[in-house]
Amino acid sequence: MNSKNEESSYSPDWRGSVIFTDEQRRVIAYHEAGHAVAAAYAHLEVTGEPYFAERIAIARFEGGITSTGYDGRKGYCNGLCRTNSTVLGLYLRIDDSTPRVRQIETNKAIWSTAFFLAGPYAELRYLNSKETFASRYSADLGGRSTNDFDNAEWVYQLIKAAPGKRVSYEAIHRKSRELIACRWDVVAKLAEAAFSCDELFASDVERVIGPLIDRSFILAA
Repeated sequence: MNSKNEESSYSPDWRGSVIFTDEQRRVIAYHEAGHAVAAAYAHLEVTGEPYFAERIAIARFEGGITSTGYDGRKGYCNGLCRTNSTVLGLYLRIDDSTPRVRQIETNKAIWSTAFFLAGPYAELRYLNSKETFASRYSADLGGRSTNDFDNAEWVYQLIKAAPGKRVSYEAIHRKSRELIACRWDVVAKLAEAAFSCDELFASDVERVIGPLIDRSFILAA
């Protein structure tokens, strides 16, 4: 983990930030790296092959990156993990009448929820936070992960509404938290690369974390 005192929680002061400090940019980098590592493992479990995010970008100033959300609207963000994924997303066919399709789509939905939560969990771990359950009210996140929680909660509502076996929201949180903890070496390596370069593309992500993907690493929700 980072060199900060692991006995205490630390978060940089974001109030009034226009130009980000190196410490703030590192927080963003670890957050986005968490998303990217979760995406790699989501695809590994669902398709048998890892997936490397198209772009990871770290802003140097507030609202410094142009982004397009799942709803197609453009906006500005401080960090970006862009995926063009057949596994991850907000709209899944988990109400399909075919049981096999429904099972696959539900697994995708579980991993999508874990993917959205992985950024906040990576951020909390980097900050040595004592908060064990990430939410929009987590003090150390300072309200910076609202979209992640909106997306995670949206997908989980699809899971709840679908017929068949239920999985709890807490179980998916645990899946995401354990993935980040168990693959922290991968998250840290990718985050430091993103921090150094400001921007990584799929070939960069594959070069950094590809050899570290553990194909025997399976997490059950």
